[in-house]
Amino acid sequence: MSKNHLIIQISENFCSLSELKNGEINSINSLLFEGKKDFQYKEQLKLFCNENINQEYDEISVSWITPNALLVPSNIFAPNEIESLFSACFNKTVSKAELDYNRLMESSLVTIYEIPLWIKSFFIIRFPRVIIQHEYSHQIRGMLKNNASNLKIEVSVFPDLLILTLVEKNEVILCNSYEINHVNDVIYYLSFALQQKNLLHTKGKLNFSIHTFSSINEDDLSEKLKKIEVFSQNYFASNQVTFNNSQTLKFQEFCV
Repeated sequence: MSKNHLIIQISENFCSLSELKNGEINSINSLLFEGKKDFQYKEQLKLFCNENINQEYDEISVSWITPNALLVPSNIFAPNEIESLFSACFNKTVSKAELDYNRLMESSLVTIYEIPLWIKSFFIIRFPRVIIQHEYSHQIRGMLKNNASNLKIEVSVFPDLLILTLVEKNEVILCNSYEINHVNDVIYYLSFALQQKNLLHTKGKLNFSIHTFSSINEDDLSEKLKKIEVFSQNYFASNQVTFNNSQTLKFQEFCV
């Protein structure tokens, strides 16, 4: 019997609901937050969930999307040092109650990230069996589970934020986030990362996942990429470029 999986993506700006069943993703609905105080988030989420979730799910997972996250090797990680590690990276102090981490056994990495209390309090009370992890964790785990011996690039475009993940030979080469305002920002950060990692001429698979609330247009992005020699030769010419908005959502199935 196939399981129904409710997939939730949430940031400080939006919340999206999708359903995964029989290997297929079905979008349910998305919400742009207006009031951004803790009680306002909860009120909006309550109404949104009441209106859009009308069945029981076997599995429920949440992906928290924020740039305030870092990856550290598991062999130097200690839970009691989570505050100092985060502070050293972002040069700000955050209470331990608003920090969390995910161990990624597949990659010997740990994701440390800031997460407000309203996220946990809302979802854990409403869905006691829910699994909440950072988007970095979902992407890394999903890409490594799907045979990452060759170069794989995931470009996830959210409103005002890009998450770029590179995996090769079953190792994480890069996983980072960048603020974006224009389609050229996406191309710049992708090109710069490949250049810095000496991967510009390495053949691989490149997928773009563009969130429904993003202002980035798929056709515009595709046309601009084709004008860049390295992408037209190595990627488009060999049909290795895809625009699959469901791919990053499907990564969440590996967290449950």
